[in-house]
Amino acid sequence: MRTAIAACMLLSLTFMETSMAAESSKTASLECYQIGYRFAKCALATKEGFPCPSSWDFAVPNRCKQSSELDRGIKEGTEDFFQTMKEHGIYK
Repeated sequence: MRTAIAACMLLSLTFMETSMAAESSKTASLECYQIGYRFAKCALATKEGFPCPSSWDFAVPNRCKQSSELDRGIKEGTEDFFQTMKEHGIYK
């Protein structure tokens, strides 16, 4: 649980630092949920020393800044990341 809380705090700080970025061509065709999901998984993978696909390495666009769908994507991306890590024996 502490790891998940720390991950959410990291994502919040990262999001605040990048929230004023212009929209990237990597996100233009994505919905806010997809952006949040990919953002979470990429941020956590990078934090843990794993590579992130370049197509998933982007700043969150302003249009998603206040989106509940972005929040849902971040939450589900975080949960999926930790579940994948558990399945591979990296986290218990």
